[in-house]
Amino acid sequence: MAALKGSFILTGHSKGGNLAVRAGMSISAKSIGRLEAVYNYDGPGFPAQVYKSPSFLQIKDRLFSFFPHFCVVGMLFEHTNKYKIVDCAAEGILQHDPFAWKVLGPEFQLMSGFDEISAFVASSFNTWTKSLPIEDRKKFIDTFFDVMLASGVKTNYEIDQNKIVCGGKMIAKLTELSESERKSFKHALKVFVKVAKNNIPMFNVFKPKALSK
Repeated sequence: MAALKGSFILTGHSKGGNLAVRAGMSISAKSIGRLEAVYNYDGPGFPAQVYKSPSFLQIKDRLFSFFPHFCVVGMLFEHTNKYKIVDCAAEGILQHDPFAWKVLGPEFQLMSGFDEISAFVASSFNTWTKSLPIEDRKKFIDTFFDVMLASGVKTNYEIDQNKIVCGGKMIAKLTELSESERKSFKHALKVFVKVAKNNIPMFNVFKPKALSK
């Protein structure tokens, strides 16, 4: 910003949305007045303590976040309650693609709430990550993205159109992991499955309850 004049708008989609918020938080107090807004389009959040930090509070009123109706990526980790939900032409995880978001004139077509299934997945993921030590959490995320990148695709649509080929490449990548990496990855997955199961109401109906005295 020191090399340029005028005001700035930061924006990004998916990981780029997360980075846009992070970039806004890194602006000095001297230059923050030149930041007009930060737009986050379905980008993951941050640990809860970030939202109490002075660096975030300086951009809080400048941040505008938008998420699709079926939202998984954007609801990973914590967010503030200030966001809008966009109606989409695609189904499921393919709604992560912003070109599927419905627009009327200059504005997005909005909805009142998230899809129940995506809300369940996001809730399970966030509960799960809180149960893991920071180092295990980092190892899992790094391994997960290494496996996804091994598919060789760049968009959700490519995976959807080439499920067998992409799946084969990802499985091959898993076999290349060291024994300790596979063990950590499998352990993290087991914890996630347990958390997800506990978040499904039908599995809690017959849980024994302590008898009242």
